[in-house]
Amino acid sequence: MAGIIERLGDRVSKEWHVIEQAKGVFGIAATFLVCATAFVTWNVAGIFYAERIATKDSTISYLQSKISPGDRPDVRNLTPDQRRRMDPILRLGPNENYDFQVNSAAGCDECEQFAENIRDFLNSIPGWKTEGGPLMFLQVTRRRGLSMLIRSSEKQVPPVERLRKAFDSAGLRLNEEVVDDMPPGRFVIIVGRAGP
Repeated sequence: MAGIIERLGDRVSKEWHVIEQAKGVFGIAATFLVCATAFVTWNVAGIFYAERIATKDSTISYLQSKISPGDRPDVRNLTPDQRRRMDPILRLGPNENYDFQVNSAAGCDECEQFAENIRDFLNSIPGWKTEGGPLMFLQVTRRRGLSMLIRSSEKQVPPVERLRKAFDSAGLRLNEEVVDDMPPGRFVIIVGRAGP
């Protein structure tokens, strides 16, 4: 009986040794397979995306070459000289306060940047308070230049007169548009796209 147990023990020991060797070989093979798959995937993806990026970059370069620098819109800003000319006209008395909106045409980032520049300047002068943003629901996408929307009965009120004179002194034309369905005492400046 001792011989059977000893032979069984030897056999289990040999098989265990074979299993251990197989685990090592299998582990190495599995690691090699994972590395080979990752390498192939990386190369295929690199080739695929390199072609797509090259196509995109060449398309962008081509389109940019077709737009001359003169056709690219620069962001308008009030110059220091325009601010200097406008400031004394917009100075208010101690009991004067006016608030209104300076909005921009929808879909025109440059228009909104210029409108924000105007709002910042006007808000820096005591007594003036402006708010606004892009007009998403009003059809103003084809609007050009600066426009002031006012009621016909309020063309000569002090804040409108001051703004008109200040913008004129800076060489900025405010096109007046009569909108009689606006609430009394309200007026709006809209910044449209640059150009005539």
